[in-house]
Amino acid sequence: MSNSSRLPALTHTTVAGASAWFAALRDADFLFHPEDDPADIICLTTGAALFAKSEVAELRMSLAKLDAAIGQANIIDAACPVFMGALGLPCDA
Repeated sequence: MSNSSRLPALTHTTVAGASAWFAALRDADFLFHPEDDPADIICLTTGAALFAKSEVAELRMSLAKLDAAIGQANIIDAACPVFMGALGLPCDA
């Protein structure tokens, strides 16, 4: 049994690190809005939870680390271009 995570690791708790992490989440098809609880994210094709309980904990921990280091507003600013770009929309942040 493997203990490797499906999620990209948060390697730097800076705005640039947050942006890179959100881009890595996007590239892995795990991008979600940082104001949403990862436990609430579902797969649209199946209706099942996208993240396992351990992944929810991992994502919450990464978001908490970012919040402590750069604050919620900077997390949103880092995620906006990635999130909106994934939707094909401009980021006005």
